[in-house]
Amino acid sequence: MLEGQEDVQGAEVAWRKGMDFGPGRLASVAAFQLGGLLAKQGDVQGAKDAYRKAIDSGPANIAVAAGNDLGLLLKRQGDVQGANKVWREALKKGLDSDQ
Repeated sequence: MLEGQEDVQGAEVAWRKGMDFGPGRLASVAAFQLGGLLAKQGDVQGAKDAYRKAIDSGPANIAVAAGNDLGLLLKRQGDVQGANKVWREALKKGLDSDQ
């Protein structure tokens, strides 16, 4: 909501607070959303860190979405190997959850 109202700072603070809920769905969704916000703002390292937290701490569907976005970010930076590694990792996490 804050991001939609162009309160980028407020949205960033809110997503960071959401990440404090520990491992699980809420924290991983907050990390994923923060990654997208930071990527839009040009904070590439912050976005990478947030997406990585979403991949590592969340349920498979969030991990897959975060892995996709992180992979795209890495690819845009010219790190095709890194992108492929992240995409494979996220896909594996998604496939493992289906079993």
